[in-house]
Amino acid sequence: MKKSLLFIIGILFFHVQVNAQCKKIYSFDTDQFGGPSPTIKFNGKLVFSAFDPLHGRELWCTDGTESGTFMIKDIWAGTNSGIGEYFQYSTFVHNNILYFRADNGVHGVELWRSDGTTVGTYMINDLVAGPTSSGPGEFAGVDSIVYFTANTGSQLWRTNGTASGTYSLMSFNIIRGLYGFNGKLYFSADQNNTGEELWRSNGTVNGTFLLKDLNGVVGASLPCNFYKTNNTLFFTAATNDGWELWKTDGTNSGTVMVKDIFPGGNSGVMDTYSDKYFNHIGDTLYFAAKDNNSGYQLWRSDGTGVGTVSISNVPNGILLTSPFSIVEGNMAFYSFYSDRFWMYSPEFGFFLFDELSCFLWTALVSK
Repeated sequence: MKKSLLFIIGILFFHVQVNAQCKKIYSFDTDQFGGPSPTIKFNGKLVFSAFDPLHGRELWCTDGTESGTFMIKDIWAGTNSGIGEYFQYSTFVHNNILYFRADNGVHGVELWRSDGTTVGTYMINDLVAGPTSSGPGEFAGVDSIVYFTANTGSQLWRTNGTASGTYSLMSFNIIRGLYGFNGKLYFSADQNNTGEELWRSNGTVNGTFLLKDLNGVVGASLPCNFYKTNNTLFFTAATNDGWELWKTDGTNSGTVMVKDIFPGGNSGVMDTYSDKYFNHIGDTLYFAAKDNNSGYQLWRSDGTGVGTVSISNVPNGILLTSPFSIVEGNMAFYSFYSDRFWMYSPEFGFFLFDELSCFLWTALVSK
């Protein structure tokens, strides 16, 4: 996303020269995980893990200044590291609290929280008593609750940030893809070796259940890539129709395939289980898909079969590994063989950005 946005900004200001200076604000050593981790936005600042020889890899914060860059807490006191690898993937911000996994050298890797201060950074609960790690994994927030997986990704837990409010809801063979929508949690799970299917939870044991077996038979439909617009929760799943676009309103009958984009058992939205990029403008979903007429093109959907249509005909298709960026209410994306950028306007249609089209675009949108 950052790469796409920077590219667009560079085009829009093609004739503007800006003299800027970069200033180093802090230096860190490296460990087996490298230098400072990617950062997480947190209460107007950036948090990250970083290593120094006196404290190991710990939790740090910066406001972009040298004086405002500091270690929040030495979680594992001394030279040992309280933070491990993949900090950016095992950290979650919800209701101004940072949830993350850490090891203080006594309890193993457990669930921690931080408000950005030393005193306000502490372990919430020792989920597996003693030095054995529970290994908290995926996170999702719904209202005041944070859901997460633990114990090698086989259990669904919930927490309100307190020890007494942290407990397990259910065990699975596998659970992943946690996603909050309209006060409920949605996820993919397999409980009885019948395949991964779509589940829902309201935060209670009785309210955690299999929402729908999309295949209707033994075998995984692997729901994934959950994405919400203002009113609809979309996702991708694999059935006898191939990998296609689905939606749910939280009910069994309201969980349906939006459209069989590539009929005949072919896959319209993905070729295999993978991450899928979506974006939306208002209630309209934008994504890449293919049918029997062309390769991957830009599609849009209002959640109905009739309203799910291809809107581009880019030569050689569009680049699936590039996120879609929204600039001033318009969708930008890459194609495979062009070093330029495509822009789709719901009002004006498509433009292939070069110097000339940049001026034309500016003239149109400034009317």
